Amino acid sequence: MSNNNQELFKDLNRLGLIISERTRLKIITLLKAQELPASKINQKLHLPQNIVSHHLMILRTNGALDQRHEGRFIYYSVNRKNLKALNDSLKELLR
Repeated sequence: MSNNNQELFKDLNRLGLIISERTRLKIITLLKAQELPASKINQKLHLPQNIVSHHLMILRTNGALDQRHEGRFIYYSVNRKNLKALNDSLKELLR
């Protein structure tokens, strides 16, 4: 198997982790419009902090989200560049 295929499969696995859970899709949809701190994401989705934190970690480690620190808050935003690259990998698979 070529290195290109290995990279493609790695990207597709990351994309699968990102989109395979409804809460993660809700978080991405929420953050498309604006960056938010985790506490606001909890409030808007009506979910406990530990659940949201778990999904934020998965989204961030798989490249879907960026984070920045401001004081004691962590703000999250969509990493459009990485999501586009993952989408391009899916298109490559379907060619």
